[in-house]
Amino acid sequence: GGIFLASVEGKIISANPALLNIFGYETAAEMDEANTHLTDLITTDSDDPKSCKTILREQEEIKNHIFKSSKKNGDGIEISANISSVKDENNKVLYYEGTVEDITHKKASEKLKIAKESAEMANRLKSEFLANISHELRTPMHGVLGFAKLGRDKINSAGRDKLKRFFDEIVSSGDSLMDLLNDLLDLSKLESGKSDYRFREDLLSTAISAVIDEL
Repeated sequence: GGIFLASVEGKIISANPALLNIFGYETAAEMDEANTHLTDLITTDSDDPKSCKTILREQEEIKNHIFKSSKKNGDGIEISANISSVKDENNKVLYYEGTVEDITHKKASEKLKIAKESAEMANRLKSEFLANISHELRTPMHGVLGFAKLGRDKINSAGRDKLKRFFDEIVSSGDSLMDLLNDLLDLSKLESGKSDYRFREDLLSTAISAVIDEL
């Protein structure tokens, strides 16, 4: 990793080759000519708007803190920094010393891994959803076909009341089928998290009775 010393004002006093390479400098002289400061190397980020210098003033050291920074050519990088204050016997800061590690590729790999896992989970959930909805669609469809066939077979023998019951069950199953199809059309709302949920109390006996009647 990169190793550096910086003055109280933040000017980089010395830097090892690894640090020069991280920030795109070829030589220490080039960095010195650029009048590079600690805050040039370690900038603020969206998660922590404080500057490196502010953090050091408040905490006197930085441990494994992730910063967004940039190379000499302007390319953005992410770094992990450890910085501490070196003081004299009167507790006055003499200079800062620290180490820097370029974690840009590591962070990118982590983001790709998370994205891959999220995509795999989404595909798995969609597969489970399609399997479940296929099963759910069969239930009312069986109701429609079952009672329609009963009515057809018994049209000359069943009484009007029984035929009406067959038609009522067909309508009920058709309504259930339509509800499921509407749920499918609302899938985009489910994925965007904009679905409205309406919770209400209901009697379990109502659902059980409906199943018994159908069977």
